[in-house]
Amino acid sequence: QLRSAGKQLTIVSSSGSCAGMIRHEAHEIMGVDDPALLDVAARTVETSEFMVELIHNGEFPIEALRPMNLSIPYHQPCQVKSQGIGKPAIELMESIPGVTVTESGQACCGIAGTYGLKKEKYAIAQKVGQPLFDMIKDTNPNLAACETETCRWQIRKGSGAEVIHPIQLIHAALGLAKD
Repeated sequence: QLRSAGKQLTIVSSSGSCAGMIRHEAHEIMGVDDPALLDVAARTVETSEFMVELIHNGEFPIEALRPMNLSIPYHQPCQVKSQGIGKPAIELMESIPGVTVTESGQACCGIAGTYGLKKEKYAIAQKVGQPLFDMIKDTNPNLAACETETCRWQIRKGSGAEVIHPIQLIHAALGLAKD
């Protein structure tokens, strides 16, 4: 039951697509008008958005972030773009000393939820994603960042790079990751 989650608490989602569904798609596209949904939607934020707010409020110890000499390509998924939150993942990752983020500039990776997983749509999805895959290969063929899991699958398959959620880079910069 939604009421058991508490009142006035921020709800943090590590999935760009799930955050988008809760924040606006369920209401605006699917027409769900449940007051509990509207309450939850108003309190839901994506992980990078939440972390940047903590940084701006002085509630995150950015001085604890270990420097990394890293240029990382970043692709903002359609589901995150549609939320109108700007690009907090870039600011989050660049809060790590020595990290430079290169935004992909591409509209879509081609996966479109599960569209690109369908056998009959696979070739189209790969063609749509090819400019992004090429950009990643040219920027850093080993590592890229993106907020949505299905997009990470598509980008990983198409570019050969390891593709992480931006919070994973923060995890590593805090010395919490094994590699």
